Amino acid sequence: MMQEDMPLEQRRGISSYDSTQRLILVKSSADGFVQAIADSWQVLMLEANAYGTPIEFNDNSCIVYRLRGHSWTVLDLLGYKSSFNERDFTCSISKNIGGEALLFEQSDVSIFIQYDLFDNGYFVESINFHEAAGIEDGTAGQSFEVENNHYILKFRYLSSEKEEDYGSRIPFEVNCCFESRLRQPSVAEIGHPHEFIENFLEEKDVYIPDIVWIPPGVKRGEMHTLSLEGISSFDFEECYYLNFV
Repeated sequence: MMQEDMPLEQRRGISSYDSTQRLILVKSSADGFVQAIADSWQVLMLEANAYGTPIEFNDNSCIVYRLRGHSWTVLDLLGYKSSFNERDFTCSISKNIGGEALLFEQSDVSIFIQYDLFDNGYFVESINFHEAAGIEDGTAGQSFEVENNHYILKFRYLSSEKEEDYGSRIPFEVNCCFESRLRQPSVAEIGHPHEFIENFLEEKDVYIPDIVWIPPGVKRGEMHTLSLEGISSFDFEECYYLNFV
């Protein structure tokens, strides 16, 4: 069954590979996540039950929500701060909530895709895959290392279509890096990085929704009512709007 044919509360994995996304998820209530954010940032405005209300879109605004039937709460940064380190923040949030936190990023058409998992302030696992570019200059071919139970595997994965595009002149040695303190899969066991990531998210009970809160044409500083086609306020357990420093 396709994702769009399932009830929203049953969906898991990645809803769409056609969206650029940068999400932070925690396995907790939205209330707990918002409190952890408030402990890390200076929150200037906090609005609960924000779905269906007008909000101001700027570089310091975000939406925190949990979909009905789901165990993970999502933080969607509406703007972008160049000084903000999402990975460090995700690690810090996992420590504040005393549980798991996940950073998920992908580009449209999923040329780039990545996740980083932390638990109680400690790194657990990550994978970084860039279909059309090397991720670490100077790395000569497939390699792995294990140090202090930290497993690192670097390799090149190309679809048959990409191999045909490049022919014999592939411009990089490595385009996928997997790191973990939990497991040590081989390149063959990882297989297609997209499928590996999809399976990981489903096993963790994670759903990456294809939600675009701010439609094209809405400028920074403008007011916009939070609403989505085909989704009602009933579909959210909790939905917060935050404006922070």
